Amino acid sequence: MAHQALVQNSVVFSDQPKALATGKVISSNQHNINSARYGPTWRLLRRNLTSKILHPSRVKSYSAARQWVLEILFGRL
Repeated sequence: MAHQALVQNSVVFSDQPKALATGKVISSNQHNINSARYGPTWRLLRRNLTSKILHPSRVKSYSAARQWVLEILFGRL
């Protein structure tokens, strides 16, 4: 039953529900990676995220900022 739901019928469960009016304002009319409905917009956002933001060379370039934030967090703890 789980295989049928998650593999055979995955398209049914992979989509986000339509946003309410207030949700559209908060989520930029569902144009961000965590609220976009599955389809061309979501695939474009995912491709840009993985190729631009999460690419290993880009992640390495953020190391100074990550270190700075960690120092602040450890200081507060």
